[in-house]
Amino acid sequence: MSVRVGRAATVCKFRFTQWFPFENNSFIAVLWNINLILTDGRLEELIENVKTLKCHVVILTESKLDNTIPSNLLSIPWFNGPLRRDRNRHGGGCLVYISQLPTFKQQIKVQSDFYENISVDVRVREKVYSINCYYRPPNADNHETFLYETEQMLDCLSKHTAHTKLIMSDLNFGNIYCKFPVLNPKPLDMSAPELFSSHNFQQLIDIPTFMTTNTVSLIDLVFSDNIDNIQCQGTVSPIADHEGVFVCFYCIRVLEKPSTRNV
Repeated sequence: MSVRVGRAATVCKFRFTQWFPFENNSFIAVLWNINLILTDGRLEELIENVKTLKCHVVILTESKLDNTIPSNLLSIPWFNGPLRRDRNRHGGGCLVYISQLPTFKQQIKVQSDFYENISVDVRVREKVYSINCYYRPPNADNHETFLYETEQMLDCLSKHTAHTKLIMSDLNFGNIYCKFPVLNPKPLDMSAPELFSSHNFQQLIDIPTFMTTNTVSLIDLVFSDNIDNIQCQGTVSPIADHEGVFVCFYCIRVLEKPSTRNV
């Protein structure tokens, strides 16, 4: 398994057998387009990658599940059962796993009712991270609907209190963010980025995440409204047909000075 860390101009690729890029006191969130989690061997590969990355939040898009599949068939060791937003066995769907170390609470009032969207607050020491999974299918041609629904979601999120708000998403746009190589714009590339930036969200990934023999694109995105304590961000090896994307935050515990009192 390998990871690409840093901005596109200075991207470095490392294998975890050679060097682990994250510090032990980091808070790490990873997104993969899993493209059917029930594919033979896919859950086992996911578990191995999660163990290697030592991550705390795992977000999956295109889970392709329905209510006939119980959550206990989708478990990851040392993680709570997944939060789910299913569509059907043929497409779509999102899963969010939170490790058993932090406390968390799903925020249904922030979620979009139209698109596959999961919002959850995760408390890491004294900070609350608002983690948001958001998925737009590639065949969603009504761009005005997407822009309207996304603005409603962003408005709700702007009123929500959290130290850092994170949107990790496969939105099937984003070529405009790529630094190298220069990619042809995709639909929504001229309108959606401005919508996110107007709500103080900065997109972090600037290297391609989806590559075939004929196409290269950047469609797996990470938005954050607070980049002050980000250690690094980048891509990790694919499990299905998309590379994973991650963001890593510094979470150093500040020890209080010991106090004394006379008894």
